[in-house]
Parts: sequence; structure tokens; C-alpha cells
Amino acid sequence: LIGLKTKAVERAKLLFEADVISKAEMLRVENELDAVKADYRASRDQLIVLGMNEKAIEKIETSGQINSFGDVTSRFDGIIISRAINVGQIVNLQDNLFHVADLSKLWAVANIPEQQASFIQKDEIVSIEIPALDNKKIEAKIIFEDSIVDPQTRTVMVRAELDNHDLLFKPDMLTSMYIRSKKISKLAIPISSVVRENDRNYVLVQNTPKTFRLREVELGIRDGNLISILSGLTEGETVVTDGAFHLNSERKKKELE
Repeated sequence: LIGLKTKAVERAKLLFEADVISKAEMLRVENELDAVKADYRASRDQLIVLGMNEKAIEKIETSGQINSFGDVTSRFDGIIISRAINVGQIVNLQDNLFHVADLSKLWAVANIPEQQASFIQKDEIVSIEIPALDNKKIEAKIIFEDSIVDPQTRTVMVRAELDNHDLLFKPDMLTSMYIRSKKISKLAIPISSVVRENDRNYVLVQNTPKTFRLREVELGIRDGNLISILSGLTEGETVVTDGAFHLNSERKKKELE
């Protein structure tokens, strides 16, 4: 149709130059060509949206025929992970038919306690352990660290990208993330020394050889049975490490007597 309209425009130009037709008539023929070209581009774009490749479109242009059957193709390589249609179902252009995902790279997501978030850096290499695969360990790189702390869990979300070209790992597998943080020197005490009271943390600090005083402390990172102290204690001070909870309970009883 474009070819016919193009020839019509060429003929109209010759007739106009020969004063056979008016300029308005020539412009009308040119406008018809522009409209046909616009329809062509719209139809072509629609076929591309439907997933038809250039080779298939060129075949239609050459033959002038559209096959009633056609392939639904994805714009990128991947795996069909879900299907939203059934055989014989009528669908519209806006309907989702399949969900295709590129699983060659996956994300491992971890929630880091806010006290440890400062040790995480983008592009840092971490170790991912997957229990479902006999605790197989692989290396991954941190590609994202959230800028806010989750107010419910008091954690910061980080995301690591791992290579999965062999498709060994599956989405939603449970993983453990191990972060190789730098060694730092911190004042630390046994976790058994900490007394929790009224949403605050305390330790019993030796005041005299036979007396201890309850003192509020700010806790840091826990490592096994030890926990670091950010403030409230100084190196060399003696604290109760065994039976702190019992001693504090006795203290409160005496205050009530």
C-alpha cells in the first residue's frame, strides 16, 4: 500500500507541475501517504511489542500474509518460572501469559543487625552458604546496602549478587551470609554479665571489695558468648560475670523491704 501511495504522490507532483491538478489536491495525496506510513509504523511497533522479530516481520512484508499461528517469544534469554494461561484461553494484549526470569545471576539478601551495619561496604566479597546443597559455599559481591534501618527488626538489608550460570541455585533457597569484617579492638564482657531492666542494659560493677553498683551500659556487637561495650565501662573495671541476674533480683527485693 505504501508503494501504491508513493507512486500516487509522484504522479500527483507531475500533474501539479503540468497545472493539471491544484496544489490542494497534491497535498491531499501526500497526506494520504503520510497516514499510510503512520499506520505501517504503528502496526510494526505492535508486532514488535508482541515479540515478533525482524525476520518474521520482513516475511509478512514480503508475502503480505499473516499466519494465524505464531510463536510467542521472549525479549531476553531465561526460564519460564510460571504460566498464567490455559489451552484454549482467550487473551488480550495486556494479559500476562508467562513469567520469564533470567536466573544466570541471583540475589542473596541478608538482614544485618544495625550495630554491625558499619562494617558492610558495597563491592565487598562475602561467603554464601546454602544448607539445601550440603552447605555449599560460594563467594558473592555486595551490590546494595539499604540506607535505612528496619524499625521492627533493627536491621539493615544488604543484597549480594552471585553467579548461577549452571542453574544450581534456586530462587527462595535459604542461605547464610558470612561477612569477613576487619579485626577491631573493643572492650567486651561475657553476655551473662548483662542485666536487662526497663528496656535498658546494665552491669554490676564492683564499687568496693564487697559491694557492687548497677551501671547502665551501651552494648555493641555480640560475638559468641561475648558482647562489646560501647560506653558505660572502662578497661580494668571488675563486673559480675556469673549470677548477675540473681544478684540484681536480690537487690530489688531488698529495695522493696
